[in-house]
Amino acid sequence: QATIRAIMASMSTCLTFLVQEQYLAQNVMLLVRQKSRFLQKEAEQIITRKLSSTQWRYVIDTAHALADKDEKFERHLFVLSAFFLLGLRISELAVTERSIPLMSNFYADSNGRYWYKTVGKGNKYREVAVPDQMLQALSRYRLSRDLSPYPLKAESTLLLPKLKGRGGIGTRQIRNLVQDVFDCAIARLNRDNQAQLAAELQMATVHWLRHTSISFDVMSRPTEHVRDDAGHENITITDRYIEVERIRRHDSARGKELYPEEGF
Repeated sequence: QATIRAIMASMSTCLTFLVQEQYLAQNVMLLVRQKSRFLQKEAEQIITRKLSSTQWRYVIDTAHALADKDEKFERHLFVLSAFFLLGLRISELAVTERSIPLMSNFYADSNGRYWYKTVGKGNKYREVAVPDQMLQALSRYRLSRDLSPYPLKAESTLLLPKLKGRGGIGTRQIRNLVQDVFDCAIARLNRDNQAQLAAELQMATVHWLRHTSISFDVMSRPTEHVRDDAGHENITITDRYIEVERIRRHDSARGKELYPEEGF
């Protein structure tokens, strides 16, 4: 469906140009798109590509256990904490063409509140509110690298430097870090006879962590606050993470009977 929509949109743009240049009288694609039997009209979809609370607890507990045993996993723990507590996209932690995340991306405002500044989707700058537990994760990570607990102003230290060589890590390396912990968590779930949860976690990607973060966020924070931190264009996107009405709808259907009482 996404591909068909993209093709039709491209064709419509081309025909609009031909209309403007007076080669055509009208853009017939507008009618085709409106009446097309090829395009399905979908109801607003609830975000489902996310971890359950149990799966997330296994993942983060595993990351903590690994970091406690071996300092090289401190970076794994920090990355997972940032994805969940800040709801970031992978490109907002990785070195990309448009951004090189530094420690000083975490900064305190005049009121002593910490923010994480980043360049997100569509090359848009935004600032994400930093929770207290994210500050604790940042401090632990920095201390493991022999740095001060909190970043200095204009500090040029890379946020996620390579262990070998120069520069910061990219999206592929971050995926590998997350997958390392996922694999260990999957093994733990299987040992604990949680085969279904383990199988589902095997399908998870890094981006599921962002969905997981936002889904938990909307349960306790004002939707507009979540929207701004997540960098959504409008609040209708954020609303897709709210399952309260969906739960109520399902609950009201659970009592339906195959053999209802007479008199209707």
